[in-house]
Amino acid sequence: MKKLAFAVAIVVGTACAQSARDEGPRTPPPVRAPSGAKDIVGIWRNVHQGVFEVRDDGSYVLISPITEPEAGRYQLNDDRVALRGDKGCGAVEATYGVRVTHAQRMDLSADRDPCAPRRRVLGSDPWIYTPR
Repeated sequence: MKKLAFAVAIVVGTACAQSARDEGPRTPPPVRAPSGAKDIVGIWRNVHQGVFEVRDDGSYVLISPITEPEAGRYQLNDDRVALRGDKGCGAVEATYGVRVTHAQRMDLSADRDPCAPRRRVLGSDPWIYTPR
């Protein structure tokens, strides 16, 4: 009986592992630079209650539980976005690398941002697009 239970456990475990491999990752990894501002314009959220709204007029708003709210202007150049806010952390320009997917995920990686809380909010977790 023990041998039968062990054999069943091996078969079930192998089947579950194969099923997980067939499904692939739930969110595809970022695969490309944005082709233009339209690829990053929208409202983005992360798992830590952060909201990053990127507007088509070149402005942005960043709201997070660990930073002061920030509003300012952004400029997208190829796979880099420069942020400059009006006060606080935002008054110091920051530059981030940007990668996006067709699954509406955006990853930011800090090239240069002297503001540690903003760097933590923007660069720690993927941003998921939130339809309006």
